[in-house]
Amino acid sequence: MRVQPVPKPESKCPLLGRVTLECGWERPSEVAREITALFKRFATDLGREPYDIDWDRVFALERAGMIALWNARTIPDRGLIGSLVCVRGMGLFTSKPFTRIEAGYLAPEWRAGSAGFSFIKSLLVKLDGPVEWETNDRFEPDANGRSRLATLLERLRFVQVGTTMRRQ
Repeated sequence: MRVQPVPKPESKCPLLGRVTLECGWERPSEVAREITALFKRFATDLGREPYDIDWDRVFALERAGMIALWNARTIPDRGLIGSLVCVRGMGLFTSKPFTRIEAGYLAPEWRAGSAGFSFIKSLLVKLDGPVEWETNDRFEPDANGRSRLATLLERLRFVQVGTTMRRQ
């Protein structure tokens, strides 16, 4: 069964100064080079090696209608400044659609104010079913040790349902 993002019109993120952001669905195959550059910047922000993206797998998921990117671009120059990698599927036991945000990045100069909140919120109104999003509390923690992203997601009614433990 193919599950695809709901093809609703693109939305405008709020006006930030004189530059507006446009958010919308894009296919990985159409923006692979831009995404690679954006996620290299993400890795630099984290102080780690860039992701080794398995593009063959990404493109196979795209052909199956199971992956799409919710991207933020500046208007009018259409510069890519953010992306949320959305993997869609159907629950094995519920047969209901779900989305897992595999990765997300918004350039640091766009994180102040409500830009990040609006970017994420503009995606959430486009999705059906539950949304899972793993966060990393070690990245940009607040005074309570929670990541800025986790705090933002809590404002959007996400709840923490567990802890991910990983063995290398």
